[in-house]
Amino acid sequence: MDFIIKDLVNEEIVHMELAYKFYLYDPTLSDDQLLNWIGPNRNDSLNLKLDKLKSKQFPLINHPSIAKLLSGLNVETISQSLCFMASLYLPYQSDIQIKRSFREAIQGFYLDFNSFALWNHCNKEYYIPSKTEWGNDPSTAAHWSSYAPLTSSIKASMEERRSIMCWQKQDDLYQSFFIVWW
Repeated sequence: MDFIIKDLVNEEIVHMELAYKFYLYDPTLSDDQLLNWIGPNRNDSLNLKLDKLKSKQFPLINHPSIAKLLSGLNVETISQSLCFMASLYLPYQSDIQIKRSFREAIQGFYLDFNSFALWNHCNKEYYIPSKTEWGNDPSTAAHWSSYAPLTSSIKASMEERRSIMCWQKQDDLYQSFFIVWW
């Protein structure tokens, strides 16, 4: 369980689950847009996360060990809530029409390394954020690099079948995207 909080306005106790995930849209998976959001390394999906919340995380409130932890509270009166934040990425230069409920979460695009290597990298700088930095604004990066010094580490990640997030800076414009191994 992520949080047990008290709403001070109405004195309600809430079991809140918090999730911040990154998903890429793979249109080849299904005709159902919900089923097409996958993790950058294809290990998870939005649909699986929602199922896990529904079938495993929210039912924890009824587990006997939780009742002991929450002694003094009537678990039957605890409401449940989900704060789910997502950063979503579309295929590079796609014209996919995404449902309105997903549009606000679109943060960028993804492409494979071969496509990225073909770009004109003049006047562009790059930063490969650590996973803990993924939720940050790209403009917060302090150390930028030209394309050439990054190629060997990007190639190594692709060989390890590990997609990476990349930030690009050109003048005062910033972009966030994934370079995927698949």
